[in-house]
Amino acid sequence: MDRTFVNHDDQNHHDDQNQNNGQNHNNGQGDRAQRGGSGHRESPDSIEREVLINAPAERVWRVLTEAAFLGSWFGSGEPAEIELRPGGKLLFDHGAHGALLARIEQVEPPHLLSFRWSQGRPGEEPVANRATLVELRLTPVATGTRLRVLESGFAGLAIARPAVQRHRQPNDRGWAGKLNELREHLERQAA
Repeated sequence: MDRTFVNHDDQNHHDDQNQNNGQNHNNGQGDRAQRGGSGHRESPDSIEREVLINAPAERVWRVLTEAAFLGSWFGSGEPAEIELRPGGKLLFDHGAHGALLARIEQVEPPHLLSFRWSQGRPGEEPVANRATLVELRLTPVATGTRLRVLESGFAGLAIARPAVQRHRQPNDRGWAGKLNELREHLERQAA
């Protein structure tokens, strides 16, 4: 599988079809597939990214819900605490930056995991106006799994607008890197 990301910003996907030897990875939705890019949909309220992973959805799900992987993927390397049920706790140790607390909203193996995570102080309970909602949607495709991440709720944060941007910008950049790490981890396991 090539390292293709879906970019929702550009509806002109015909040029990319030619560059990708006629392969169109957009699932008929008018999205532009980009090799090696980190395409995403921009909105003041949300971040949306997709990645294609050469692994079945069940395996992607297992890794996404594994405490040891989550701890190294989002934290300082210590296993995350995860109670895989609606209302369950998800806690990432960020070392000197403190603990990042999330509450699980939805669990639908192997297709959907969503959680609300705090955008406030370390350890702060993720309440609606101090947290964003992260949805991880897994869709089986012919070449493996399409993983879509949607983080929303930035516009509703009860913090000053410059502070919202200080939270949103690193999350926006971070999702591209984190999805690459996940894809590489899963594809290394398969090799």
